[in-house]
Formats: sequence, C-alpha cells, structure tokens
Amino acid sequence: MAEESLAGLTAPKHGTAIGWTHWPGTKGETLIAVTGCDPVSPACGAPLGPGYCYSAVLSSSHGPIGLAKHPKYQGVAVDGQFTGLIKLHAEVFDQADRWQKRRTIFEDSMGDWLHPKVPDEFVALSMAVTAGTLRHNWLKLSKRHARLGSLIGSPRFRDLVLTQSRRRYGPSAPLFDWPLPNLALGVTVEDQTWAERRMPELVKVADHASCCFVSGEPLLAEVDLTPWMTRFPAGQLWIIGGGQSGKDYQPVDLNHLRRLRDDCNAHGVPFYLKQIGGPRPTSGGRTLDGREHEEFPAMAYRELPR
Repeated sequence: MAEESLAGLTAPKHGTAIGWTHWPGTKGETLIAVTGCDPVSPACGAPLGPGYCYSAVLSSSHGPIGLAKHPKYQGVAVDGQFTGLIKLHAEVFDQADRWQKRRTIFEDSMGDWLHPKVPDEFVALSMAVTAGTLRHNWLKLSKRHARLGSLIGSPRFRDLVLTQSRRRYGPSAPLFDWPLPNLALGVTVEDQTWAERRMPELVKVADHASCCFVSGEPLLAEVDLTPWMTRFPAGQLWIIGGGQSGKDYQPVDLNHLRRLRDDCNAHGVPFYLKQIGGPRPTSGGRTLDGREHEEFPAMAYRELPR
C-alpha cells in the first residue's frame, strides 16, 4: 500500500497527496477514469494476495474512506481482492475540460488505463482529452507494458485518437501529432526482471510523449536502468523511487534507492524520492542520506501554449 491511499482526499495545497504530481507552478490532481484491476507483477503486492494492493483494499473498504459505498467502486473488489469487474468513467474527463487553471493530472491512480478490459476506443478518448487540454500536464502510468507498445505505438492509434477528438470537440477539434507536449507516459519497474520487460516497451513510445517516466515504487530489489538511460532524448526520462507501505510491507533496501539515485545523477536523469515506506506512507519519511530528492523532468517547466 502506498501514499495513493489518500487519493480522493484533499491535501492542503493540492488535490492529491501523491507528491510527484506537485509539479512546479501547478496543482496536482488525480482523475480516475478506470476502477477495478487485477495483479500482474510483484509491485501489485509482495507477496501477491489480499491486503497488499492499496487500490483493492480501498475499493473494498467500508471504513472512514468507505469507497465501496460509492457506485464508482461497488463490485470491483471484495475483502481486499479484485473481482475482475472493470468500470469506466468517461464523465471525469469533463472536469479536465472545465479546469482552466493548469493542473498536473495523474490519470487512474486506482486502476490501470491500459488494462486489457479497457476498450481501445476508451484509451483513445483519454488521449484525445489530453491533446485537447494542452494547458494541463498528463501523467499516464501502467503496468501493462505490452499494450503500451502494441496499442499506443501502433499507426492506427493516432486515427483512433482523431476520431474520438472529433466526437468530443466537434469538427473544430484541435489537430495534433506526436509527441504531445503535455504527455508523460510511464511504467512501473520494481525489480530487474520487470525492468527488462517494461523498459523496451517504454522506449517504443518515446516519440509519442514529452516525458517518459519510471515508477520504481515500490522498489523491491536492486534495479539497473543504465542500459536504457541513453535510449531517451536528453531531458525526457524521469525516475521515481520509493519503498512499500501498508500492512505487512516489505522494507526497502536503502542501497537500492541509492543505486537508482546515483545512476540518475551519473546520467543527468532527474530523480524523485517519494517515500521510504513503512506501516504508513509517512512512517519512514522522505529523506535519503539527509536530504529530500524532488527533481522534475524538463516537461514540468514547459511554457503554456498560446
């Protein structure tokens, strides 16, 4: 379980407590267009099982947050385990259209926008809204690396996005092309095995996004990302690291975080340390070797479109 357990609550300055959405000069937000999921790798819970995935726990909760009481979450998880039901919530994209002040939006903190049960057309709708709201920054993170490369990287996906854009915004829908200046595409990498599976798929779509990012949180083992650090244009790659939190959390090895940080420093890649982890997200603090690490990608400093 991670800091996303506060998703949906209001932080003092931002719409979400997820620290890496707090890009300079913007308000961090989450938009949850997909609820429901299922475990695919150790980052979903170590070991896999009930009570480890924060999203499954919260989606089935009847306590203070009580998400299971809300139609958006009803039926997607029971007793901390997903049921296989996936729900789509296209209405949340209306909020992104309405927001005039710049936001940095993490899409689907409680699900996976590339889950196989999410139709291609819905994925394209998500991207059409991203292209239609260039004032916002969009962070789209997935553990479904194969679909990232096969769908997002396919020639037909652009046509799907154009179709959805015209349906939503009419004949005057803005034209776009890759890379989208406000798009950050990311994958979760918890150990070397999954780095070697997911990083090549992220490389495939590097020409689609202004930022490609890696969530090494929870970092469950030492990871060497240096083979891929030179595969991205200068300033495009961003890496997040952190430990696990929640019941029966697996403590992070600080040397693994140091390795990730030092490799980033050696290759000029910005590094953001989210949390050390523990029973609660705040248990271990956010400092490594006496300092916080809050570096953001070049995309975070882009000028607003005229």
